[in-house]
Amino acid sequence: MLRRLLIPALAFAAVAAPGVAAAGAPADLYYERTLMARAGELCRYFPLPVQNALAASARQARGAALRAGADAPTMDGVATRARIKAESTPCTSPDLRKAAGRVRAAFDGWSKLSGMDFPGVQSRWSARRNDRPKEPRWLLETPLKAGGGPAVLGLTTDGGRGLALATTPSLSQAFAVRLVMRDPVKAPEPYLNGGAIAPPDAVIRFLAASRAPAPKSLNPPGLSDAGMTRFPVEATEALSRLDPREQMRLEWAFSTPSGERTLATTVEVGDFAAGVAFLSVGR
Repeated sequence: MLRRLLIPALAFAAVAAPGVAAAGAPADLYYERTLMARAGELCRYFPLPVQNALAASARQARGAALRAGADAPTMDGVATRARIKAESTPCTSPDLRKAAGRVRAAFDGWSKLSGMDFPGVQSRWSARRNDRPKEPRWLLETPLKAGGGPAVLGLTTDGGRGLALATTPSLSQAFAVRLVMRDPVKAPEPYLNGGAIAPPDAVIRFLAASRAPAPKSLNPPGLSDAGMTRFPVEATEALSRLDPREQMRLEWAFSTPSGERTLATTVEVGDFAAGVAFLSVGR
């Protein structure tokens, strides 16, 4: 019989208790959701929205297990075992088909949710599906502090899949804005100690694609005239591949008589990827 047939509802439960022992529950969820995602691919059990939901919930469970004390190699092993189990179980298996039915039932309610929060250790991403507003609004956002004022990083209804950053107007004087993160090709494992992102030769930098005043509806709380920076779509894709526990860095470069001065703020990656997957499932 398949391990634990009852697949929990596809709510992104964020378990973050300390200690390796506490990682058992989210690791089990990761196993289950990875197994069903792979079975869905092989047996065509689910339409694309359900597959996206499973992918999102698997990423969330993996992140919760990592934050609870599991290490990445252990979670990679969990995923491998789940995929092997799915690949070795016939699509006609009554147990597997029953589990697939439970996934579909859970998804029916999940797909109608208008929004969801994804709390991390230092960050909180909030996702709200597009209800075709008259003014631009945030689809996925996390609040920040930058330049002595509030800021917001995320995805907007008017920005496609490119990351947007709304900040205090004082930062508009910077001649360059950069988003810096680990390059998984050059540094396969995340740097989790000491706040370092990665060695200088193992990071990837994304320069702002455009800069302009922010639409009023996208101003961070407390600001009425924010500046808006937008990054290329490649930055969104790169961020989605990172470990939820690691940091990325936003940099503003200013010209001074003595040379370049850089203002920087770090941001926890958190469950950005799960939030993006949530948005991909329409109501």
